[in-house]
Amino acid sequence: MDLTLAAAVARVDRRPLVVAELRDTPLSVDDCLAAVALPEAGGTALFIGTVRDHDGGKSVVELEYSAHPSAEQAMVAVAREVAEGLVPETAAWASSPAQPQLAQPHRHEGGHAHGAAPLGLLAVAVHHRTGLLTIGDIAVVAAASAAHRAEAFVACRQLIDQIKARVPIWKRQMFADGTSEWVGAC
Repeated sequence: MDLTLAAAVARVDRRPLVVAELRDTPLSVDDCLAAVALPEAGGTALFIGTVRDHDGGKSVVELEYSAHPSAEQAMVAVAREVAEGLVPETAAWASSPAQPQLAQPHRHEGGHAHGAAPLGLLAVAVHHRTGLLTIGDIAVVAAASAAHRAEAFVACRQLIDQIKARVPIWKRQMFADGTSEWVGAC
């Protein structure tokens, strides 16, 4: 399913643009960034998840991602919820004193105000790989654009966290010692 739409068409109703895709071919960071590149965006946040060479003290040689037939629909639903501000900021990172807090609402010279997401959120996009991946391959790319950086950072973090928690995608890690294990969503 390809929900990529021209920004001018997709934002006619002023709702944030949403793009969510599963792909069995290598992912492009540029494709994901292009999906959220809008002229009114003052900030864009990007997350790139790559295959690392270790997990749990074991050497990883490759991963295989499998997705349930409903996974792409679930990705679309999650991305739409994030875009529309329906995901509560209840994750531990959102309230951790070690992490920066979302900027407080502020006013510009023209008198218009900007506050917490989704008021300034313009677009979210997520592309996730399926199939066999090797060390260094890109497994997932998530991006968010907003009028200001704070909203973009929050939305991008919510997007990847919710995708990992709620979308039925599993990975099988193959280890150097010949063993393998399946790991839950994302």
